Amino acid sequence: MAAPVSNGAIVQDETALNTVAVNFNFSNTGSGGTLEVLQSNQISSITSGYPPASDSRWTTAIDANGNVPTEGAQSATWSHVGFTQPRGTIRYYYSRRKNGNTIELGSPYPVGEYVPSQPFIHNVVFNANYTQATVDAAVSDSITTLYYYQSTNQTQPTWQAVSPTQTTPDAVWQTSNVFTTVPGISYYYYVLAWTHNNPGPDGAAISPSVSRFSGDAMGLEVFNASGKKIVSLVDRLVRFVSTGTVTVSRGGYVDVSVSGMANDDTWLVLLGFPPGIFWSTEARVAKQTNSFRITYLATANLFGITGPSAVLMTYYVYRS
Repeated sequence: MAAPVSNGAIVQDETALNTVAVNFNFSNTGSGGTLEVLQSNQISSITSGYPPASDSRWTTAIDANGNVPTEGAQSATWSHVGFTQPRGTIRYYYSRRKNGNTIELGSPYPVGEYVPSQPFIHNVVFNANYTQATVDAAVSDSITTLYYYQSTNQTQPTWQAVSPTQTTPDAVWQTSNVFTTVPGISYYYYVLAWTHNNPGPDGAAISPSVSRFSGDAMGLEVFNASGKKIVSLVDRLVRFVSTGTVTVSRGGYVDVSVSGMANDDTWLVLLGFPPGIFWSTEARVAKQTNSFRITYLATANLFGITGPSAVLMTYYVYRS
């Protein structure tokens, strides 16, 4: 038998979902017996005996149509389809050829896949003179590095890798979340989540854009001939701040941090779809200092149907 050779694992679709599909790719599928694959959160050397030959997680490799591969070198990359991986995690992918008790382990052994978390901008805060902006964004995992972008143009910057050897994003991105600004200008901000040890399009995820005006609220002031102010109208239009999804257990709650939030009528939090529009009617939102709380009622019941034990809630934060 001949051992299979992988040319990497890659996220199949860069969606904002918490779990993404991952393809396990091969430049050579080996020969003899059956090509089998396994996903694990543990990394081990080829001499370690892990994963065990009898591990029930070994599965026959198949493509998107459920077909096993042809043997040997592939003119185009052949992909096993069927693995999924949570965002913000590392997973390891093993391969082998097996014929009865005879086994040829694949290489590399294993293949690692680092999937970055989906980033969101929580807020952009200016200093008193509107000459500096600080972007508030964070992820909870230890494998994702955040990069920041500011522009007076809303056009999305280059964010995916253009070469398999690229280990840092395009030069327009910076590691600092602090930018120099000019008062009276509208700026647009993006945040990039990047996994350095996993270059390629699957190692990057970009936030939705957030726009901010570097100045006081827009308005109208009218003065009489003597220079006395006789009319002063100032109005800040409602603007989008952030969005995200959280899982809330029935009878429990989740606190979501939002810099600058206060329990007043200048802040608004909406729950909606996707994907929890039905059971979001059984949730309650309470604004707090620098955060808000989503509570999922223990008595959640609609039309005689008891709510699920936990529900994924999508929130939208606005400010006026």
